[in-house]
Amino acid sequence: MPIYEYECSQCGVVTEAIHGMNETPTVECESCGGTKTSRIMSACSFREGVTNEFRQAHEQAKEVVRMRRDLKENYGVEKVQMANNTAGKTFRDIYSDVKSQGSGVAEAIEKTREQNKQRVREKHRDWTRKAMQRTTERGIEKRNRRLKKEQEKRAIQTPIKTK
Repeated sequence: MPIYEYECSQCGVVTEAIHGMNETPTVECESCGGTKTSRIMSACSFREGVTNEFRQAHEQAKEVVRMRRDLKENYGVEKVQMANNTAGKTFRDIYSDVKSQGSGVAEAIEKTREQNKQRVREKHRDWTRKAMQRTTERGIEKRNRRLKKEQEKRAIQTPIKTK
């Protein structure tokens, strides 16, 4: 974040303020407390701590990406979702747990995937069975309607014989 200098129009004291480039804050004078200040031209300066904080945050983000990649490639974990029962745990704690449990995690994930695939197969099989049943029922209904119409036509064309 850049450091800006503001001059008080009442007492002339220069005050420093840290804010974003697009912000226009109300800067209060440190000596008289006046709010009528104007930004003055000064040498550009930046707060050093922000750069270090940014660097640390960037390194932490890179570490999390590395851990996620490791979980995906070595343990088959596609996504880590924090559940209610993991309250107080960080991603790093979960990563450590997975690493310590080793292949057990990969086996559990593979078992879950197989169960999901089996569920999808059963669902598809049920849908296909029901679709075939509906098709068969419709076919039977269509045939019955056609036969009924043919019978009605024959009944009308056949004269009634009286003795």
